[in-house]
Amino acid sequence: MRVLLVKPRSSAAHFGLAPFFRTEPLGLEYISAALGASGHQVRIVDMSFERRTMARLIKSFQPEMVGISCVHILDAAATLQLAGEIKRMDPAIFVAVGGHAAASYPKAFEQSRGIDAICTGEGEGTMPALCDALAQRRPVEDVPSLLLPTGDGRFAATGKAREWLDLDHALCPDRAAVEAYRKNYVCLNYMPVWTLETTRGCRHHCKFCSVWQFYKGSCRYHAARNVRADFEQTGKNVFVIDDLFWSNPARSEELCRELLASGERKNWMLVQSRVDLVSESADLLRLWRPLARNFDIFFGFESPTRKGLDSLHKG
Repeated sequence: MRVLLVKPRSSAAHFGLAPFFRTEPLGLEYISAALGASGHQVRIVDMSFERRTMARLIKSFQPEMVGISCVHILDAAATLQLAGEIKRMDPAIFVAVGGHAAASYPKAFEQSRGIDAICTGEGEGTMPALCDALAQRRPVEDVPSLLLPTGDGRFAATGKAREWLDLDHALCPDRAAVEAYRKNYVCLNYMPVWTLETTRGCRHHCKFCSVWQFYKGSCRYHAARNVRADFEQTGKNVFVIDDLFWSNPARSEELCRELLASGERKNWMLVQSRVDLVSESADLLRLWRPLARNFDIFFGFESPTRKGLDSLHKG
């Protein structure tokens, strides 16, 4: 089956961050790898940097399925516009939407006439199952972790939700699928930048975040050997997208020793963490320090008071 995976024009523009923060669609790269392993033909397009129109892309690739990534609620409008445009060009194309925002806030997509399914599970598991069902002309109602339109503008869930993936056996993301856009990916003053995932999910319940809602408060770790394999295929500037780096000191030490053993060193690394974790983990930070010539830590500043933090359910 021919599958076109689409990242809408970046929501970073809404925040005025576009010149400083444009990252690759890592989730789509994981899905591309899984679909390819299942025998499907996949192409990823990043509409932030794609010069061709959607009409030209559809005409060129002739996809039977289009999957649109919506990881931020600010991308909902662009996602709806793309879905409608695709359906007007060819109503036979199956349009699926996935990502944290779509799964956590499906109401934003109600009344849409262009969306055939919303994926509420991890794309690496849900998308191959959905594409297999479509290719074999089996009912999509039997595919777990989907929301399907009911005909009255709403969505209803299909069966039992799919279990979370065993990340010990996750495939490395399909980095080659976005190579045409690589030069555009930037973070701060580093370009090009590769994104890396070592952990998936978060156990904290911050009310402004859709990550924990999507993963139901779970937190899982990629096998250290798999992270090393991906670390070795990324370039010299790396942004680790884990939501709370160093939150598991024992696992962080194991992973770092695996990466140090690879011999691969980076020019720059950026991780996201908390001030208390960093202040209490001097030995762990010292262990990680040699992996990159420049090593930065991002702290989110969400409130200057305890009352404010409590109101955000920081835990």
